This record gives sequence, C-alpha cells and structure tokens, in this order.
Amino acid sequence: MSIAVRTARLIFPALVFSAVLSLGGEPPAPAAFPQEESSTSVSAGMALSSATAGSGDASAAQAASAENALRAGLPALAADLARGAAADKSLSNAERDRLLLTFSGAQLAAGDYAALAALLPEISADSPRKRLREAFVEIVRGRAEAAEARLADLSAEAFPPEERAWFFLARALAESALGKTVAAEENFSSAEKAALRESVREHIAFVKLCAEISSREDVSAEDLARLKARRDAARGTPHFAEAAKLLVVALAKSGARAEALAALRESLPVPEKDAPDFALLEGLLEEDAGSENARAAFLRVVAARPPRSRQAAAFSGLLQHVRALKNAGRDADAVLAANAIEKNLSALPPDERAHDLELFTRARIAFEVGDLRRAGRLAEELISLFPASPLVPDAQRLLVGIAVREKEYRRAVPLLERLRTEELSPDERLFTDIFIADCNFLSGDYALAADAYGRVAAAGTLSGDALGAVFFQQTFSEIRNGDCAAAAALTDSPLAERVPSGWKMRAECAVIEAFRAEGLFREAAERAEKFLAQPDLPDDFRVRVLWTRALCALELDDAATALSAAGALDSAAANLGGNASAALREKAPELQSRSMLLKARAQFLGGNDAEGLALLSALRERFPDSAAAAVSWLEEGRRFGETGKPARALICYETLIDRFGSQEKFAEYAAIAAFEAAQAAATIGRPDEAVKQLQTLISRYPKSPLTFYARLRQADFFRILNDFDSALAVYDAVIAGWPDRAEMRIVEMRRADALRALAARAEIDGNEKDAAAEARSRAEAAYERLFSLPDQPLSLKAEAGFKWGDVVARDGAVSKDAAARERAAAQARTIFWRAAEETLDAARERGGAAALGETGGYWVARCYFALAASYERAGDYESARGVYGLIAEQSAAGMIPGGRYAESLLRRIYEK
Repeated sequence: MSIAVRTARLIFPALVFSAVLSLGGEPPAPAAFPQEESSTSVSAGMALSSATAGSGDASAAQAASAENALRAGLPALAADLARGAAADKSLSNAERDRLLLTFSGAQLAAGDYAALAALLPEISADSPRKRLREAFVEIVRGRAEAAEARLADLSAEAFPPEERAWFFLARALAESALGKTVAAEENFSSAEKAALRESVREHIAFVKLCAEISSREDVSAEDLARLKARRDAARGTPHFAEAAKLLVVALAKSGARAEALAALRESLPVPEKDAPDFALLEGLLEEDAGSENARAAFLRVVAARPPRSRQAAAFSGLLQHVRALKNAGRDADAVLAANAIEKNLSALPPDERAHDLELFTRARIAFEVGDLRRAGRLAEELISLFPASPLVPDAQRLLVGIAVREKEYRRAVPLLERLRTEELSPDERLFTDIFIADCNFLSGDYALAADAYGRVAAAGTLSGDALGAVFFQQTFSEIRNGDCAAAAALTDSPLAERVPSGWKMRAECAVIEAFRAEGLFREAAERAEKFLAQPDLPDDFRVRVLWTRALCALELDDAATALSAAGALDSAAANLGGNASAALREKAPELQSRSMLLKARAQFLGGNDAEGLALLSALRERFPDSAAAAVSWLEEGRRFGETGKPARALICYETLIDRFGSQEKFAEYAAIAAFEAAQAAATIGRPDEAVKQLQTLISRYPKSPLTFYARLRQADFFRILNDFDSALAVYDAVIAGWPDRAEMRIVEMRRADALRALAARAEIDGNEKDAAAEARSRAEAAYERLFSLPDQPLSLKAEAGFKWGDVVARDGAVSKDAAARERAAAQARTIFWRAAEETLDAARERGGAAALGETGGYWVARCYFALAASYERAGDYESARGVYGLIAEQSAAGMIPGGRYAESLLRRIYEK
C-alpha cells in the first residue's frame, strides 16, 4: 500500500463522521482569556460538528474570561473578549445579559459612553448593574435627575467590588450636577476609597475636577457680575489669579462653558506660578476632549511641572484626549496625537514628583493606540525606576495585557507571579491566580494549568458561574494533558457537587468525548448511559451525548445500541423542549439528517445493507441540500468498497462530485470523494481514470489537506503507467510545494525510485544509453543523500543504502570495460557493507531490533545478501561464506530475517 493511501486512511477513517459533536469542533476558551485554535486536518464529519452541541462551552467560558479581565483592571481586553462571545446565538437570556454587562462595564471603564448607550437596550433584565450604566449615560446626556432616579434605592453592596467605585462616582456626578455639593463630596470620597487600583483613583480625581468645572449650579447674574468686577479690580495685584479662577469656575458651574472659556482667555496673562492652573482649566473647558487645543493645554500644564495632583489631572486629560479620538473612530488621528504627546513628554526633563505617573500615562496611551512595544518598555521602566510607586501593580497589569494581546502567554505567567507579590485585595489575588492558570493553559502547559485551576477551586472563595468556569477549565486541562482518568475523577469528586449543573454537565460531556477520542469506547459508553439517565436533562446536552453514545456503539460493533441511540437523537432533534438553545433549534433539521447517517451506518454494521441504502436514499430525498446528503454518497461508496463493489463505489463518488462539487461549503467532501474515486478506479484496473480523479482534486480543491496525498498518489499511478517523466515532475512539485512535511524523505525516496526505473527503461532502447546513464547518476546521488541524512528512520536509511549500492553495481554491469566493472562492484560492496553495519550499530544504540521499524531489518538483510552474492560472482567464496554466516548470526539474534536461507546458501558454497 502506498504512503499516500496509508496516510489518507489514517486521517480520513471509514466512519466519515467519527468526530462529530466533540466539543462543538473546538475546545472551549479558558476562564480568563480566549482560545484561538489553529485549523487542523479533519474528517468529513468534523465539518458537520461546529454548530451542533457543545458550542456554548466556549462562549460561556469566554464570558467568564471577560469578567475576570475587567476585574483585573484590563477593560480593553475585557471588551475584546466580550465582543467575541456576544455573537454566540446559543446563549440563554441570562448568559447573554451577563456577557453584555461585562462588555458594557469595559466600555464604562474606557469612557466609551456612545457605544455604551447603544449597547444597553440589548440587556433584557433591569438589574442594578444595568441601572448603573444607564445612570452614566444619563449623566453624559445632561439628565442628572434621570440618573439619580436610576440609582435610587441602590447600595454599594448590590455591585461586585470592582464596580462599587463606579456606583459612588455616578451618585457624586449626579448630585454635583444637581447642586447637592455636600452629598457629592461624600460620594466622591467614597468612590476614591472603593477604587481597587491607583489608576482608578487618579481617574476619579480627574472626573471630580471636571465636575467641579462643568456641573450646573444656580449662580445669579448679580453674583457673576460681582465676581467679574472683583477680578477686574484685582488686575495687577497678587490676588488677580485667584479672582480670575473663581470667575471661570463660577461661569462653568452655571453651565456657561463658552463664557467661562472666554473669561479665562480674557484673564491672561497671569503670573507664571498660576499658569498651570489656567492651562488645566482651559483643557477641561474645551467642549471637544479630542481637540488639539485640549491637548496643547494639558501639555502646557505638564511642561510647567506643577504639584503632582495638577499633573495627574493633566495626564488623565491627555489619556482622555486620545480615547476621545479612538471612540470617535478617528484611529489615525489618535495615533498622531499619541505620537505628538510622546514626543513632547519625552523631551521634558523628568520631574521626580510625578515621573512614575508620567511613565504610566505614556504607557497607557501607547497601549490605547496599539503600540504595544513602546507601552511595555515604558511600563518596565516605571517598575524598574520606582519599585515603591503605587502605580507598579497597574504597570504590571498593563504588561500582562500586552503579553496576552500578543498571545505570548508564557511571558505573561512570570509577570502575573510578580504581580502576586504586591499587596493585593483578596479579589485581585484570586483573579490573578485565575489568570496564571489561564496563561498556563493557553501556553500548552496543561499539567500546570490543571494544578493552578485546582488551587483556585479548592480555595473555597468562588461560587456560582465563576466556580463553574474554573471547574470546567480544570477538567479540560486534565483532558488536554492526556489524563482522562483524572478528569473523570474530578467530575465525580465532592467539588463537583458545588458546581452549577450546567457547568458540571459541560465537564462531564467533555470527559465522555475525551474517553471516546482516546479509544476508550466502553468507558465512554458507560458514562454516557449514566449521564443520559439523569432527569430533566437539557436538550443541548442530551443531543450531544446521544451522538457520542451512538458513535461509541459503532466503534464497539454494537449495531443495535447504535441504531437505538441514533433513533433517540432523531426524536430529540424533532421534539426540542423549551430549554433548547436557539442554536440547537436552528440546527435541528441538520441534526435529524445526521441521525439518519448514523442509522444507516448502524444498519451496515449489522449487515442490513438494503435498510442502510434505503435510509441514505431517504436522507437525500428529505434533506437534498444538506451536508449529510453529500456525506451520504461517501458513506454509500465506502460501503460498496467494503463489500467488493468498487465500480459501484466509483459511481457514488462521481455523483457526489457532480452534485455538490461546485459548492464551496461541500468542497471538503468533494475532495475526499475524488481521492477515494481514484482508489476505486485503480482497484478496477483503470489507472488513467484514477489520475483524472486526482487531478480533479488537485485543481478544484487546492486547499484540501488531501492535495498533498493526491499528488503522491498521482505520481504512483504515473509510475504504474510507465510515465516516469510525469512522475518525476510531480515529485519535484511536491518537494517544492511542501518542503517541511514529515513525509518528505519518503517522497524523495520515491523520486529516486522513479529515476532508477527511468534508467532501466532507457537501457532497453539502444538509442537511450546516455539518458540511462544520466538517470542512474541522478538516482545514485539521491540515494546517497538519503542514506547520509542525520536523524532519519533506520528503515529509510537501510533502504537508501541498499538501493544506492544496487544502482552503483548496475552502472558498472553495463560497462564494456572490465576494469570499470570491477571498480563498480568493489564500490557497491563497500556501500552494502557500510549500509548494513551503520544501520545495525544505530539500532543497537537505540534499543535493538525495534528501532529498525517494520522494514529496516529486511533492507539490512538485502544489503548482506547483495554483498555475499557480489563476492560469489567475484569468486571470493571465503568472504561470501563469512557474510552468510553473519546473516545467520544476526537473524538468530532477532535483528534481521533470512537466517535459514543464508544457511542453505552456505551449504551450497561448501558443496562447491
């Protein structure tokens, strides 16, 4: 059997839907970060699996991921995660609300109020968290009364710890706008105390200052006139700056922002010591936070190096400036603004009072516009220069966010471990531990991930969905680590009793499917039976496990159980209850079509071919445009092939290609059909038709993973047809197109074999002697190269060595010069001896005969027999006897075959 056929059968087993419904086609995301799985070669059935059951695992875990990112102080990352999960139609209303609350929380933290306002109507439940977000939208729209009404009767305890600061801030802003100065001051103070991070406290202080400048308050015209007169009277005195600022603030509080800005500019110039305050007021009073005037004003504040509190407000204003541009969709302008800010700030001499704040602001601005390298460098500089700064934990979080954005999860782990050494609140420490587990998972360190998730779950601080997400990830980590038994033990442990039923079911489904994937079909079937016996089982999980149960029955040759499970699957899909997800309802017809495939396969397994073929025919009539209808032709063709009817199988494959081959969504199945049609054509003695089918696959479906094997098989058929030139052209194209394939050395061997055959054919024609010599020379060079390659399978080394020596011997045999013939024979003997001895020595170093593989011993034996035969032809019977004796000795040691034959040849020589 050729390499192409052997490998294709491994990748595309006879049961075309062998992996359907396994975790929805891809593993779920970890608890805090998304999982991006690279595409792999899959069987025909895998393409059917992505929209059936199990797809909710990924989105549910990703929702928890987004929450954790928000709690850990990474709102931009939380928004990315939530945005990706929101597209999942299988989410329940409660799950979707939870996800959208997280998404809106990220928008709130980022100050993206326009997007927040657009998103809120999609949240169905009127929860305290939704009311908080609506309050911020009302505040931004200037409707403080409505905001206060949305916050009425709510307390801080109604919110998770990371949102309590936002709750106090919303109350403060509404009260400030309504002139409730004392209450606003109290809530501003409470907001700063509730903030979990220094960067949040800085932001609240900035917002407080903005509120003081821009909130409405009744200021009479007489009061404003007196303040203006006082300012004018103070001009030229030391009290002028204070009088001018008082007038500007009063105008702003009265809602006259434009008049306040005009009054500020009328008051200029002011003494140098007061210039930063006036510049800060100018920046805050700008109507458009993204204007160049606002940016220039804040930069003047920083350039003057006022006290840290004033610089903090200016730095926050610069960050808000860039965010305003981003939120307005002006990404290019945001980058230009960020570069201008960086250029200005980096040119200033450092101010030790606020240098850490400056570095952190520059890092956050760089992160905002996607310049992750600069953001990381600045954050590292802050940590290095100011290890005692209260901003160090925030800088470390920023570094984690950068590592995750760049998908360098291994780099994120030590950063998180370093963050863990800081003084963190219990919640922050908990979510840091989850992040560590997630990064281990995403970096492929599944054993470490399972341990880390286990520590989080065992701490006893999590409950509800948060515990469920961690529990599921621990289970899945054990599965990814190859320890299905540990995963099963976890789902059977007391911890599982504390986990919400939905998460527990997800974990158990993963365990059942893992057992099946590992070939432990009986264990998977037993757990599936137990799972299906549960009362009130949600339809999504029932369908998912019924599918796996049917597949396991087929693998166990249990046709009756497979037929029963497939029937139950069909019934479940046709009679979905109220707990079924929207995605499952949408895919119910497709599920029914697949259940018919399963039933047909079960009938074939039971020997009931007529019933199986009737089911496939009914499937195509009932669901003519479904993927299952396309796969049914593959299934029917394979059944005909199994029962010795390759001609009928060929008709099935050609039918699939004709009916479905032009549709992109069925390209995978059409490619498989073309490949198997070639095999069927070869079986009935039509290699030319086989070549045609393979060319169809190659030209029409170049993205198919079968293209590589089709090219190899095509070359095999060209060799069968004695078209060695075409075979060589195909081999050269394969080597050029797939240089990194693991099978490439075997391809090179087949190419050398084609050269060898080409030389043999050319020798027959007296006019092709030069061509034969050239082909032999190329084959000799190819075999020598293959023999000399390091770290290759010993079977390949021995085969290349024998064929190398054989080509050299044949090259000498056709020479008319006796001396040249003898030199060639001596060279061939040297090659045969070297190939046999080097291969056996390497095998002994690697543990013995097993290292030779299935064919290595055979090729070593051929080297020895060829060597002995060469000695016999030369009349050196003593050397020939020595080689035959060596063969008998190595055969007795179990290294090579041929011992008895060698002993018979020894007796023949002794008789001479």
